[in-house]
Amino acid sequence: EWLDVLDVTFLVTGSLVAIGSLSALAPTWLAWLGIGILLSAFPILGIALFSFASIIIPWLPTTLLSGILAMIIMAMRSRVEREKDSLSREILMESEFISRENVLLEENRKILLKEKEEASTIAQAFRPDPVPDWPGFEISAFHHCFDGASGDWYFFEKSKDESLFHVVLCDITGHGVQAALIVSACKTVLNSFKKYRKQSVDQSTFCLDYLETLNEIIFKQGAGKHTCTMIGITFDIRNQLLHLVTCAHPPALYLSRDRLEERPIQLRTHFNPVGFAEQLSASQKTSLWLPGDQITLHTDGIPITDNLRLYRNFLSSFEGEWNQIAPQLYKFLWQKIESSKGKKPDDDVSLIMIRMKATR
Repeated sequence: EWLDVLDVTFLVTGSLVAIGSLSALAPTWLAWLGIGILLSAFPILGIALFSFASIIIPWLPTTLLSGILAMIIMAMRSRVEREKDSLSREILMESEFISRENVLLEENRKILLKEKEEASTIAQAFRPDPVPDWPGFEISAFHHCFDGASGDWYFFEKSKDESLFHVVLCDITGHGVQAALIVSACKTVLNSFKKYRKQSVDQSTFCLDYLETLNEIIFKQGAGKHTCTMIGITFDIRNQLLHLVTCAHPPALYLSRDRLEERPIQLRTHFNPVGFAEQLSASQKTSLWLPGDQITLHTDGIPITDNLRLYRNFLSSFEGEWNQIAPQLYKFLWQKIESSKGKKPDDDVSLIMIRMKATR
């Protein structure tokens, strides 16, 4: 018999497409089953056609080519699935790590909030003194906390015979629990002076004694890491003198009664912050203090020394009661600074303005 060669180009192409589709798209078990069936069908079909119909088809090269194609695609697919599984495990581990980190962050946030609440409670117990009613003085004070635990604190004291009047203003470095603890130390030292060293309050060196004692205590507690800046002023009415000491604090702004329209004199002494070194080794500066003179004490929460022109403009235009001058100055300065520079308050602020009455 004569043998016929059948053109099976379409069949071969279709089989390759079928094997490629099964290998790439079908589930693994279904892909292997389909590939096995197709690879088995080619030899069976070729031998059957040759034996019973004398027809030759290229079943051997078609089977080999289809098998090689299937193995390559399945190998690539297996590799992709391994990489996918590895990536999935990494993503799962990363997700679990992030979840644990979120839990820790939430716990830390709760701890910080609790500490902040505790610091606020401590700070509220040690708020600055109210403005005293000192004879011959006009005093205005303004205190504002940037958050719950203020780092600013001040107090007023006077001698028993009312000839010496003391003002101390401090600005603690940092916020939160640290600031609250240092404020509590400041208050504790003051109470110890009032109870056990009453004679010191009746001396013109009271502010200096207070700063040196506080420096010793804060340094022992923090070894130089817990510090605060301070300014202390004593008004000696009997001798018409002003005694001043500053420790890394913004200067006091002094205006004499005869030069109220001129640039204020900046009074300061250059010493380390309180608590920075074991020994403070500070000294006082003395100047005249006469009826009609005025002085401004402030922390760096209100940038007066950087805006002296605005400060002078405010003083020259202010017509209200003196007890309202400090909050009005704070409002005036920050409105001008915010409108011109876009800067907003970002710190605690304490502001004390004192004027000697013209007649006593």
